[in-house]
Amino acid sequence: MKSNKTSTQAENNYLHVIECKPLENLNLDEDSEFKRNYSLNGMIQSPSYPIKYPKQLSCYFLIHAPKNHIVSLTGVENFDIEPSVDCSYDYLEIRDGKYGFSPFIGRYCDQNLPKFPINSTGRNLWIKFNSDESIEAQGFRIFYQLKRNGKVKELDYSTYAKLSHEFLKCDDKIFVDEGLEELTGVLTNYDIENYFDKNYQQFQKYLLRMYNYVNFYPILDCTIILETSTDKKIFVGIEEMIIVSSKNLVSVNNLDSIENCSENFFQLYDHSTSIENLKLNLCTGQKNLFYKSSTNKIFMRFNFVRRSNSDIFKFKIVFNPFTTGTCGFNETFQCADESCISQQYVCDGKRSCIFSEDESNCKQLLMATVRPKSEWSQEKKTEIMHRIIISILGFVLSTIILSAITLSCKRSIYASQKLKKEFKIINKYQQTKELEDEIF
Repeated sequence: MKSNKTSTQAENNYLHVIECKPLENLNLDEDSEFKRNYSLNGMIQSPSYPIKYPKQLSCYFLIHAPKNHIVSLTGVENFDIEPSVDCSYDYLEIRDGKYGFSPFIGRYCDQNLPKFPINSTGRNLWIKFNSDESIEAQGFRIFYQLKRNGKVKELDYSTYAKLSHEFLKCDDKIFVDEGLEELTGVLTNYDIENYFDKNYQQFQKYLLRMYNYVNFYPILDCTIILETSTDKKIFVGIEEMIIVSSKNLVSVNNLDSIENCSENFFQLYDHSTSIENLKLNLCTGQKNLFYKSSTNKIFMRFNFVRRSNSDIFKFKIVFNPFTTGTCGFNETFQCADESCISQQYVCDGKRSCIFSEDESNCKQLLMATVRPKSEWSQEKKTEIMHRIIISILGFVLSTIILSAITLSCKRSIYASQKLKKEFKIINKYQQTKELEDEIF
């Protein structure tokens, strides 16, 4: 499939080229990304284009637009991707947002060619390019423009949800590792709701100005990224999750599972937000549920629409890093499933093992971490002796300095008193002399 560039693209002196990157290299912060890439016109192309793209490749494009703009894929110079039924071999997949779970727009190959323009409803387009182990083709070059989002007469639900996500921005990234500060390994619904409270009035004013829309109810769609070092994985424990949705007809007394819920849900992805990495999808109440990641990164998505005061989204989630294999002596604690956690997570009031053995028999566990003196190593004894010697020397030195200061102060006081005494004698002599002069 071939077509000529549009006149706007041909006249533009600068087309920003977005490279196809590994998933972990994508920048999800649209504001910081656009500050570096200020052009409103650009293009994406397959790796090695116009040479044939490589086999067995998965890479991603993430196109960001500035505020009050959308992304528009306007045309194509070339589109040559291996044809297959449902484009299941080599394909280009486009989603309306910045995640792999964002609304699906289409999957394209030579069997199903894209029809331009393709527009986002918000500020982002997520695009995945995939090739299998056989049959390469020339690939593609697609042009895009970042266009100002004009005022529309009606506000549909999809656009409203997208705008809500942009204004009530609640995405965050937490690095999970030993040395976490207190409460860092706990996430609750109050942490998420704080994002909403911060931008509530700004969003209301925007809806009224742009759409004359006053029937406002909050939509939170937050993605929290948990990441640890590459040699570790992440344990996530859902201690409590209550989801009560008037739309899904869920009651507090009957928290049965609901399939295909479109709002008020919790999702957990391992490594990336691609749909094949979805591991948990909850839209009802849960307790004592856990997940152990297979990689060093987890994405947690919280979607909550409060249509009435009876809607509830309440949760408490704990998380911590762990390793597998042989645990270090007195440095890590081994769970029943042979995963290893740091001693700091033992008896801290939060479950860090699947069967909660890190919170069982805490008195015995804490006593076991204190080694008797007979087990102290020679290095430990030497270290203690050095500390004692340093303490004694410090005390002696402090005493000498204090004595010297005291002696100096006494001498100064004695000299001052002597000087005052001599001054009084001289003064008395002068007064006597003056009196004698007056008499005679």
